[in-house]
Amino acid sequence: MRNKMFLAAVLITGFALPMAVEGAHAAGFVCSYKEAPNAPKDLPAAKGLEENMTNADARRRLAEMVGDLTTAKMPPAMIVDHLVWAYCPLAANDPRLSDTEKTDLLRRFASQVAALAYTGPGGGEIDVLVNLPLAPAILGRVDDAAKAAGISQDEWLENAIDHSLNNPSGSPAK
Repeated sequence: MRNKMFLAAVLITGFALPMAVEGAHAAGFVCSYKEAPNAPKDLPAAKGLEENMTNADARRRLAEMVGDLTTAKMPPAMIVDHLVWAYCPLAANDPRLSDTEKTDLLRRFASQVAALAYTGPGGGEIDVLVNLPLAPAILGRVDDAAKAAGISQDEWLENAIDHSLNNPSGSPAK
């Protein structure tokens, strides 16, 4: 059941995001809408997410927003649509980011919203999805190591991070 909800979240994100950032690469990063189409007028904006918050604080605030919309009986797809469209101008107006970085930021945000929206009430704590671009050569090494260990790529990466964090003698910094 959880896999079906995650698949639905990924599919919704895949359909909603291109519409939200239509033309992002052609003529600069542009948000197609100021708000999600057909959104009720009393929905919260992305207040609080534009401030310099830690990632943990931003995730908590986002979870609160999704929880409020879920409590208001908004369907998960509309939650994703509304929050992606509400967040898009924040990404678009960040002068520090290139158009590609803005698109990537919005994709990560949409993934987080979808994961929260499709977990549903009483879903308990959910894992945080981390998007990490890897060079093909590094990803190939990860795949080889995971295969040799007989585990999935995700399990291998989680184990490597856990080992690195618990290894006091090593530092991941270069």
